[in-house]
Amino acid sequence: MLRLLFLGMLGQFSRIVLERLLAANTAVIANIGVDGRGDPAPLQLLPPQPPVGSLPILNPYQQPSIIQLGWQAQIPVWQVGDVQAEAVAASWQAPRPDVGIVACFSQKIPQQLLDLPRHGWLNLHPSLLPHFRGPEPLFWTFRAGVQQTGVTLHWLDAGLDTGAIALQKELTLPLGIDGLEAERQTAVLCAQLLIDGLDQLANGRLPRIPQPPGGSYHSFPTAADFEIPTSWPARRTFHFMRGTSHWQRPYTILLSDGEKIVAKTAVAYSEKGEEEAVVARGQAIQFSSGVLWVTG
Repeated sequence: MLRLLFLGMLGQFSRIVLERLLAANTAVIANIGVDGRGDPAPLQLLPPQPPVGSLPILNPYQQPSIIQLGWQAQIPVWQVGDVQAEAVAASWQAPRPDVGIVACFSQKIPQQLLDLPRHGWLNLHPSLLPHFRGPEPLFWTFRAGVQQTGVTLHWLDAGLDTGAIALQKELTLPLGIDGLEAERQTAVLCAQLLIDGLDQLANGRLPRIPQPPGGSYHSFPTAADFEIPTSWPARRTFHFMRGTSHWQRPYTILLSDGEKIVAKTAVAYSEKGEEEAVVARGQAIQFSSGVLWVTG
């Protein structure tokens, strides 16, 4: 079986992918690296030891992170302060990983790590590349009002989400879906794509398809990216606000007369107009097409 070097973070995306990977019994995990800040040297994270004489805890982790999942599976877990540090690559030489896996990691993988696994690295990206490259693809998917999207398993190269495509799967985001639920759905789909891809890699037939020209890249959102002009349709605004509400950032709605409305959540929308409005609490705002109800 392939020996994997897995890099992830403490959120649900990395956790779901690792859970499904371990449950599938398709691979042996060589090491798990957890994105972290602090000392640039890698720090091995060891499970806490219970006090002597204490009773065993039958269910110690209600929602385990990749750290607890690694401990439970007896896989070495490392906190990575700076993935560029030479000590990181040195500490992962001994397990001789066959392939590296990235499932949500905020640091760019340096060349010395790209060269470490004999088969290279695979990255899971919650968009259909080459569209929405960058660190927060779901945010930009919602901001663009896109519902027909998908996930990509691609090979890592020196660029940012520019490596050859291995596998892709389409996904439809329901209008107004909660962003965390969208993340969960993309993580589940990515996990299955990864398991299928590893099976193909073990048999020497995982594709390397160059990305087509075009596409887009977006960096981390700023406060200006939570500003919404009323030239948007109400439907798009509703989808964006519902899909990014877990960011817990205020939305500034820019009215045509120069006034601004600060909103917290989108309650409902109507494409027909205020005269045929659904019953909703909150303030009604006219957009280029339709009306949106928000609360502040």
